[in-house]
Amino acid sequence: MKRLKRAYDAANPGWVHHGNQQRVPANTISEEVRKQVVELASSKYAGLNDSHLQEKLAKAKGIVLSRPCVCRISREAGIRSPEKRRAAKSRSRRERRA
Repeated sequence: MKRLKRAYDAANPGWVHHGNQQRVPANTISEEVRKQVVELASSKYAGLNDSHLQEKLAKAKGIVLSRPCVCRISREAGIRSPEKRRAAKSRSRRERRA
């Protein structure tokens, strides 16, 4: 409480803000890596889903990211995961036993 009372300034409301407010997080993915992922996802590895893309990036290029990170970076760049859906199976009911 004493520290807050010392920092209090009625004329400047900035004393309320946290000290880390303008800093970049330590676990941020760099712009270079983001550009590399977008370039590979749109050219060489185009058509792969997010999980497969993440595996290829880790094995072939040494870019180790989680699947949600790869997904978020691709979506921000406008690259969608291919949505290949199977046709619905037609099910037939069996005859009831007597």
